[in-house]
Amino acid sequence: MADMTEVADVLVGLIAAAVYPNGIGQPPAGGVQAKIYQGWPDPGQLQTDLAAHIAHVSVFPSDKVKITTRRMPEWQQLVAPAPTLAAEVVGTDITLSGTISTPQAVALIIDGKDYAYGAQAGDTLSSIAAALAAQVAVDQAATSVGPVISIPGAHRLVARIVANGTSAKEVSREARIFTVSIWADCFDRREPLAKVITPVLADLTHLSLPDGTDATVEYMGSRQIDTEQKHGIYRREIDLSIDYPTIVTRTDTTVQIVQTRPYVVVNASVNALPVINQ
Repeated sequence: MADMTEVADVLVGLIAAAVYPNGIGQPPAGGVQAKIYQGWPDPGQLQTDLAAHIAHVSVFPSDKVKITTRRMPEWQQLVAPAPTLAAEVVGTDITLSGTISTPQAVALIIDGKDYAYGAQAGDTLSSIAAALAAQVAVDQAATSVGPVISIPGAHRLVARIVANGTSAKEVSREARIFTVSIWADCFDRREPLAKVITPVLADLTHLSLPDGTDATVEYMGSRQIDTEQKHGIYRREIDLSIDYPTIVTRTDTTVQIVQTRPYVVVNASVNALPVINQ
């Protein structure tokens, strides 16, 4: 779920990349050392750093906000299922490959009957193959050697991998003004920083947020504030209007078996199911 803190953190990362394009340990663009962070400066620390010719760049979510909610009741895929296992059918053999991760399952449909095994911590490809072969062997001959399951009497074999994805639904949206402030001890250190930072922010049209959503960005202008010169503070403020959503998410499991009987075998347990599709 995105909130103002996450949006501000993304802005901090973009500004830091502009000021220190080669990393914090390398000389800054514009030649001015700066601390870049979210929030409002601590007055004592600001004065100490400015006296040492270290500028500050703060990102502050203002209280200027407009609710722009456009509810979208439909769930939409946010993260697609990404199975790490694979299963290949060749003749009457099924070969497992890939790496083990959970939650994930291998589903087999053998001559119209379905079987599934959910991967467990400590499993190997061979142990999964053996567990599935044991399930199938209840109905017909089946063996396994390593990651290969052999069902010599089968007429139709289907193997699929069941994995989880994530869906999201937007429940609210707001446009908030975020103020980026450059604090320096003199004009000659403020302006080089402003020349590095302002074009990057003015060029923004969207932000990719940590929860997988996008925010739209509108550059609202900048201003100089020189009223604190007697305190040794030269400031430049840059305003951005950022429209970002709040979402709720759920975990979705891919459907890989169309039900053909009133029970399914999962990890050697027979589970009764309501008949929904014959």
